[in-house]
Amino acid sequence: MKRVIFFLLVLTIIVEPSLFQFQGKPAKKVMQMIGEVVAGEVAQELAGQPLEKLIDILNNQDEIFKTRLSAASSLGEKKDVRAIKPLIAFLKEFDKFQDAMAKKIAEQGQAQNIFAPIIQAMLATTVFREIVEEALVKIGTPAVRPMIEALNDESSNTRYGVINALGKIGTPSVDPLIKELKNNSIRIRGGAAEALGITKDPNAIKPLIIALKDKDHEVRSKAARALGQIGNADVVDPLIESLKDEATRVRAAAVVALGNTKDLRAAGPLIAALKDKEEYVTQFVPKALKNITGQDFGEDQAKWQAWWEENRAK
Repeated sequence: MKRVIFFLLVLTIIVEPSLFQFQGKPAKKVMQMIGEVVAGEVAQELAGQPLEKLIDILNNQDEIFKTRLSAASSLGEKKDVRAIKPLIAFLKEFDKFQDAMAKKIAEQGQAQNIFAPIIQAMLATTVFREIVEEALVKIGTPAVRPMIEALNDESSNTRYGVINALGKIGTPSVDPLIKELKNNSIRIRGGAAEALGITKDPNAIKPLIIALKDKDHEVRSKAARALGQIGNADVVDPLIESLKDEATRVRAAAVVALGNTKDLRAAGPLIAALKDKEEYVTQFVPKALKNITGQDFGEDQAKWQAWWEENRAK
């Protein structure tokens, strides 16, 4: 977390502050706000407030944003189930932040540093969201079911927030998430797969392998990434099979996931994947092979094949 804040502050210095406005605050003030909240300096102001007061502050869109974030952090310390729905609802606020930033970028037109606000917005939103995620994690098991329901929310920040929180809660989330891999909603199936990857729980391996055959390619790609995060030896053969998937994103996800396993069995199939018809897939292969073999031949399949022929029996 401190590393993220450091980079945010550096970006604030090198990018013109006027490009980064949120509720009338320039970049430096917004970044200072983030640092204060994460460090707990602001949260202490509300630590003694009763639950109802904290929820009122959180729900009040006219309240200063850093105070609302402080309320979210303090609600996590309360570990009261009544805070769950307001915290999940608050995640939608970050969509407004990103929308406002998009408008600002559009106003800048072809400005020389047009991409800097995008980077700042993404990083700042991540830090904001982590505060709410941690509050939900502290509430723990009672928050699992409401968060699973929120996986189908139209708000991307809500989905990302609850996915991360469900993954961080760990074991209590695993069985409920496994059940949701069969949900009719694509969003919920995909979100469940992502969260299971974050848990790194080996009990999720078999259900995720089944999810590699999901009818939706986004669910299949998220299942592949999740298996790569878990990294058990049992995931290698199913992921190798996914290198033949008809969907480009699934094949690319399988490449990355196999690289994360660092299992030498994947080297031959990955070398073959250098001939994939889509550059989106082949661009990930050299790094995956380097993770597994410690070698670096880029996209030169001939050199990879020669190395493999010499070393495969070792």
